[in-house]
Amino acid sequence: MTVFDVWAKGKNVVSRHKLLILIPLIVDLILYGPLMTKSLMGPSIHIKLTVPSSLPSIANLLPEASSLTTGPSDPVFMGITAYPGTLMVGFLGVLITLVVIPYLKAGYLGTIAQDLKNTEPALSFTQLARKYFVRLFILQLLTIAAFLIITPLMMIPLISAVVIIGMLILIILLFFWDYSVVYDDLDIVTAFKKALGIFTGNFPVMAAVLLPIALLLLPLTAFTSVVMTTPAFIAVIALYAYIGAVLVSGFMYLYANLTGAVDLE
Repeated sequence: MTVFDVWAKGKNVVSRHKLLILIPLIVDLILYGPLMTKSLMGPSIHIKLTVPSSLPSIANLLPEASSLTTGPSDPVFMGITAYPGTLMVGFLGVLITLVVIPYLKAGYLGTIAQDLKNTEPALSFTQLARKYFVRLFILQLLTIAAFLIITPLMMIPLISAVVIIGMLILIILLFFWDYSVVYDDLDIVTAFKKALGIFTGNFPVMAAVLLPIALLLLPLTAFTSVVMTTPAFIAVIALYAYIGAVLVSGFMYLYANLTGAVDLE
């Protein structure tokens, strides 16, 4: 299965569900749109390897929040530097991250899975969101807890590099965790085992899909860092809402294909 297969299948799903574009577009405009009005100190051009997962967000393309400042007092979210001038700061940021995002993610992935399965009768977005919310909420808690636990270790020079590399490897290997919870309707632990097994058991396929996509998105991450404080940022948000929707839908199809749930067309 190639990048072209992932894109083609994802595009078909998105053509039937424009909501998959609309949701990340609205969320990003609300949460990160204010950045275009800020005068930030930080890298003028910034690139990074990234791919969308679960619920696409323009944050995937943005420079790390710690590299952007408005002055001596940086906004902090749960001990982590947050994007200045956005809603992801303080208590509201905690609420959005812990509750709103998992809820939207549940409905988002549920919509894609339902389309691929041709489930009848089809559930609404809100019904799907309620169905998977608790499990994705717990998963979000576990992810944040793990990050907060390792944060002190990242301050130790001799250990930080190993911790960071180890965390990145684990994040990559668990790429399908959310997908496994939703598509196969599994509990957190079972989904963890299945997601890990599918990724490691199909590593050549995953590398052949994810690496080219990450490389193709490199120029867009650079462009985003340049225009994020200009009105052009709105266009980038809209573009990534579409790209992200297509890729996430394609990734769900890839997951289903690797589990043998669907046949490659």
